[in-house]
Amino acid sequence: EDSALTTSPPIDTSSPADTSSTSTTSPTNTAPGGLHLPDWRGMDLVVLHVDALRADTLPGWGSPYDTLPLTRSRAWLRVHGDVASAPWTGPSTASALTGVSPHRHGVRHVTSGDEPREQIQVATFPPLYAAAGYATALVTGNAVLTGNTSFTDPFEAAYHHHKEAWVSNQGEAVVTASEWIDGLDPGTPYLLWFQPMDVHAPYCPDALDDGAFIASSEVP
Repeated sequence: EDSALTTSPPIDTSSPADTSSTSTTSPTNTAPGGLHLPDWRGMDLVVLHVDALRADTLPGWGSPYDTLPLTRSRAWLRVHGDVASAPWTGPSTASALTGVSPHRHGVRHVTSGDEPREQIQVATFPPLYAAAGYATALVTGNAVLTGNTSFTDPFEAAYHHHKEAWVSNQGEAVVTASEWIDGLDPGTPYLLWFQPMDVHAPYCPDALDDGAFIASSEVP
């Protein structure tokens, strides 16, 4: 239900790297399977969290259309085989923030209205970045996160752009994220979790965009 893409330096994931000659004096990380990763400490990290986005609608994951035209110049760490922990924002996001499954982090059910929100019961990763000197922020248009402090408290700053009926809010969210980054002290590394709701929203594309990513003959 939720897809999270993270910008990163390009990494060849076709086969585990040979780490036999790696210097022990250089800070490195080794992922499961022996994949050798560079040291990313001090680099900015942006997590793009998109609700209701199918992986096969993205170039590189199966789509024949250029559905991410503004990200072509970016380097991406492309991860294959991941499965959402649940078809619902709460459990999926909690798993992304903690690295554990719903039965461990405690967010398992759908809640709405005035019902009590289930709280994340284990540690999340954003405070680790804050402890390392990063500025951290959440910019979201999802009411599920807006109404639950266990999703917002891990970040030093949290901004909400939820509107009625899942109205498109990407423009406002982008402005908020840009202003937050511009307001940081020069040289401060940051972790930004950015979650627009445009893909989730029932919307009609502008004439300029209509038909850009799908042929009219393919529209049901």
